[in-house]
Amino acid sequence: MSMSRKLKNFLCRSFRWECRKKPLYQKSLPSVQYDESIRELLKDSYALCGSVDGMLAVSAEKAGSKKAKKHFQAARSYLKESPYKDYETALYVYAGDGSAEVKTLMETVIRTEIRKRQGLPLK
Repeated sequence: MSMSRKLKNFLCRSFRWECRKKPLYQKSLPSVQYDESIRELLKDSYALCGSVDGMLAVSAEKAGSKKAKKHFQAARSYLKESPYKDYETALYVYAGDGSAEVKTLMETVIRTEIRKRQGLPLK
């Protein structure tokens, strides 16, 4: 037996029940093609922050396109709220646009993160 949306919202507000919203990474995302400025923003933000989460946060803040912002926010949501929390899915599926240039950029970011964790020298 499911509750209606209005009844559920009323109960949540009245009795301070915890109402769970769907995480952003589980919502459908619009298709997007990044231009050169977004790709440069991704490179610069990773160089500035040095972490995947920081890169996504800065990129979401400074991206001009609403669609790109949604993708970066969904990737951050995946890293924080998903039971898996893997970089590959966050960067390829949620933050990526499917182009070869962005895929190469994301591979570089993932390799750098792996080297940081294993203590290997960065090239």
